[in-house]
Amino acid sequence: MTQCFMLDPLPAVRFWKRRYWGENCPSGQRVYHQAMELVGDFSFFNLRQGWLALVNAYHPQPLCVHMQNSLRYTPESIEKIIDFLAQLSCCDPYISQFPRKCECGDEYKGHFFQAFERRLYQKRGTEDVYTLHDAPPGAMYYASWYLDQDGKCRLWWDNQDSPPLIVRCPDGHDWVVDSRAKNCTLPADKTHRCWIRHGEPPLITVDKAGETCSAGAGSIMSPGGYHGFLREGKFKP
Repeated sequence: MTQCFMLDPLPAVRFWKRRYWGENCPSGQRVYHQAMELVGDFSFFNLRQGWLALVNAYHPQPLCVHMQNSLRYTPESIEKIIDFLAQLSCCDPYISQFPRKCECGDEYKGHFFQAFERRLYQKRGTEDVYTLHDAPPGAMYYASWYLDQDGKCRLWWDNQDSPPLIVRCPDGHDWVVDSRAKNCTLPADKTHRCWIRHGEPPLITVDKAGETCSAGAGSIMSPGGYHGFLREGKFKP
């Protein structure tokens, strides 16, 4: 059985130098080649456009940046980021220091480079910190980026006023518990739930006891092959 746990978002991101290219990477990790080098972890600051402002000020051409949730940085980390971007702006030798070799051994020959970031999350009740990319099975978190500007999620339902809950299955695939099932028998209805959850995360039970459709019995069939139930915060067969 896999025990679930909550991940709470931290006001911080992890930042890498990155290049990606081509396709058919034999590593099996992704369809493209990738080379990444960790720069460090940075806190947010209150200026909504702060990161983009730094990019525009210290790089003569748009820098390809992975943005997630309009992330910000704090004053204490500004100098380090400014120094990093200033070096990128006009120093070819520095750009050449971006990693070029994929884990499969393939080496990048071009000039593309990227500043890449992922938000940090903390396992509730511990000091363990993850990005959503490397969180282990059982990780549970709210996907606030699905919300509209008025705080509602209308991707599947007209009556959802909170962020969808996501949990990582034992096979490593994510299950959006509050989403519509692929085999939903009421595809035009926007008020029921295909999976009904009870209790407070992470100790939730998911079943069909509520306003629901006829799809399944409350279990999850994950793309990775896992099939089971979520009972009182634990994945069970």
